[in-house]
Amino acid sequence: MHVAPGITVDGRIDLITRLDTGETSIVDFKSTERAQAEDITRDQLHVYAVGYQELTGRRADVVEVLNLDEKGKYQREMVNDSLLSDIKGKIATAGADLRANRLPRLTSWCSTCESCDLAGLCRNHP
Repeated sequence: MHVAPGITVDGRIDLITRLDTGETSIVDFKSTERAQAEDITRDQLHVYAVGYQELTGRRADVVEVLNLDEKGKYQREMVNDSLLSDIKGKIATAGADLRANRLPRLTSWCSTCESCDLAGLCRNHP
């Protein structure tokens, strides 16, 4: 999908259409073993919702996280214009920051750094 000039997002979504209600859900299946921060998953699903709308011309009804663990957390969120607009803004801002080489580091090593796959590029572990 093309979110803003020069910004393209490429990926695949899991999509469920409920036959009894016709509701369209964009789903992300998660497990504790492959967990990522909830805000990242939420943004990821919102990006998928924008892509789905761009591809089909229709808006998905909900985005949801289905946790495959026995006592996993389930999340469900209705898709609306505000949600779609907000994530488009986040993507455009991220693209502008990358182009301008605005990649500020966190001021110190923290829990975010602990879970970041790219922390080694940013700084050494204390």
